[in-house]
Amino acid sequence: METLSLIVDSILFVSLLLSIVFTAGVVWRVEMRLDVSYKFYLAAIVCFLLAEIFDLWYVPETREIAILASHALRTLFSVLFLAGILSMRRIVRDMDGERRKKGRK
Repeated sequence: METLSLIVDSILFVSLLLSIVFTAGVVWRVEMRLDVSYKFYLAAIVCFLLAEIFDLWYVPETREIAILASHALRTLFSVLFLAGILSMRRIVRDMDGERRKKGRK
């Protein structure tokens, strides 16, 4: 069971690191509003990675602090990810003309 847990954690860390690399590549290449939504995604992924690191490496004396930090980072992840989704949704609605049809900007 311990080996399986190590494999799953390894896959998680590798996928998070690849997500950071690819998302940073998008942020580097795009401009304006699309850049903003991907910056939210990038910050969210970094927060999630830090939360995973706090889950794995902590000193037993600071366990409560590590757990609190992990929960705070996961909460920040969800807020930043939602901000990225809402930003991307706004871009898609503008491209689709949906927002102009209803008379909103």
